[in-house]
Parts: sequence; structure tokens; C-alpha cells
Amino acid sequence: MPFSKIYFSETIDTQAAPVFALPSYLKWHHETTPGVSRWGYLQAVSSDGRTLTLPFIEKRKLIFRYWQFPTATWGVSVSIEDEQIFLDAVVDFAHQEGIDFIIQPTNNALFRAVPKGAKNCAFGSYRVDLTQSEEALWAALHSKHRNAIRFAQRENSEIRRGTSELTAAVSLIQRTHLRAGMGCPDQQVFSKLLSSVGANVEVFTAWKGSECQGAAIIPYSHEAAYYLYGGSADKPVQGAMNLLHWEALRFFKGRGVLVYDFVGARINPRSGSKQETLQRFKSRFGGPLVEGYLWKFPINPIKYEAYKFSLRLNALLKRSAFKGDIIDQEQSFGP
Repeated sequence: MPFSKIYFSETIDTQAAPVFALPSYLKWHHETTPGVSRWGYLQAVSSDGRTLTLPFIEKRKLIFRYWQFPTATWGVSVSIEDEQIFLDAVVDFAHQEGIDFIIQPTNNALFRAVPKGAKNCAFGSYRVDLTQSEEALWAALHSKHRNAIRFAQRENSEIRRGTSELTAAVSLIQRTHLRAGMGCPDQQVFSKLLSSVGANVEVFTAWKGSECQGAAIIPYSHEAAYYLYGGSADKPVQGAMNLLHWEALRFFKGRGVLVYDFVGARINPRSGSKQETLQRFKSRFGGPLVEGYLWKFPINPIKYEAYKFSLRLNALLKRSAFKGDIIDQEQSFGP
């Protein structure tokens, strides 16, 4: 193995780290997510001094003890082959630590490799290179997006930014999630996000007169800005969300951020589905679809199946459909 044994670390070099690896972000998870018992970093060092790092969040629920990764592995000049070796060692280390299973990472965590034996699916994200000039960014937009942005500007749609927009943004995001049958953190959780990670979070809203048309809550570091939480009015005015993202691109470019990440894209969304429509919208901002993997690992298969049964039972009691995670959905339905 080209790396040292996996070890726990409580500190990292935050200068090049993704925002989801920052201690402030992991502490926010610890303080606002039920069942989180601890967080930290798994690391290994190569013979030539390169370090691989993988942040983890440990959760406990009933008899289950499991890990989730809030971002993918990172390290300087690490090959895909070396990353797989590292992830194989991570699974072995989790087993030694008494972890029952590793669940699917959050949607922003796009891995280049998966450990042997892991349940996985191909996944992607549209990522815009912000090191381009603003003229190049504008030229890369789909013509329909450019037209929509011009229309919104002519109609005096307004983009606002800052912590003062949090209440309006959260309200709109919650309504959007409710329409989609999805859960959403409450106002207190988002307020805690700003108080904990405020230097690395921006809030944008789009307005037409007195009506909020769109919203985005975007964590970021020098590595990338992530469109993590977003929402829109039931029938937003034309171009409002296009303009919001365009102004966000310009803002983060001005901050020296390297990438604008639209977070999450199925490789083969079903024709005519909402996913296909949303991904078409994201793709037209000019960023390529970067492909990778989501993965999970049932270290203790019996406990993992019991955990899945508990989720199904909970959904049944709430009279809602149990859809599983993205990996389950992709493996069940295919492209």
C-alpha cells in the first residue's frame, strides 16, 4: 500500500479544503443534526509525503452506528488508483472501529473511485470554471439563458444578497421542497448555519416588485461555491432564476472562487422527468457534466438491512412512500 495506515485527525489545512470539510461546517452538522455523535477526518500519508483526507460524520440511531461523508476524498496529485486503495483502507478501518455501515454521502460528494464491494452508482454535477473571463462565461451560456437574463434585467428583476435575505430565502426554499415532497431544514437550522459558517455562506434572492421569485443558499471556499439549497416561486417570472445564478457566478468569480458547482446530476435522467428539466437548466450555464460516483458500504449486512427496514417502517407510519437513496433508485430503475 502506498500510504500509511488510516488514522483519525481533528485538524486540517483549511486553505485548500472544500467548504464541507471546514471544522465550522462539521460542527454545525454536529449541533443541528439529530444522532450525530462526532466528526473528524480520516487521513493517510504516502511515502512521498502526500496526504489524503476524508471528513466523516458519525451518527448513532437506535442500535446502529454509521458514518457519512460530507465531501469526497481530496489530496494533491493523487491518482484514481491510489484513491481506491485509500478507500479500501477506509472501509477496513471503519470495520475495526465497530462501524456498522457507511451510508450514501451527501449529493455534493462526488468520488472518483469506490472501494471494492461497495454499492455504488454513477453520478455527476455541472461545474462552471470561474477562472475564465466574464466575457467567456457569458459566451458559454446557452442562448436561451442569455435571452432570459436580458429579459429579467429589462423587467427590473432585482437580485439581493446578504444575511438579511435569509428569512425570505428559507421560506421560499421550504415551499419548494414541500411541493416536491422533500424535507427541508427549518429557519433555526439555517440561522445556525450562518452564525457558524457565515464567512463561507452567501444568500441570494431574486425579486420582482414585492414578490420573492427565487432563492439560493450557497456555501463556498476558495475551492468551489456549491448551489446546495435553492427554491423558486410556484410560477416564477421569466428569467429570475437565470439572473440569480448569473449574478452568483459573477460574485464568486470576484471573490476568487475557482468553480461554481450546481450540485447533483443523474447521468441518465428519465425522459420528461423533473430531474431532466432541472438538469437541462443547470447544463445551460456552460459548465461540463463532471462524472463520478456515490457509494455506500454495508459493513454489517444484517444491521444494514435492519436499518433499511426501520426507514421503510418510519415512512409507512408517516404514510409516505419509501424511495430509498439515489443509489437504491439508480440500481432499481436503471437509466
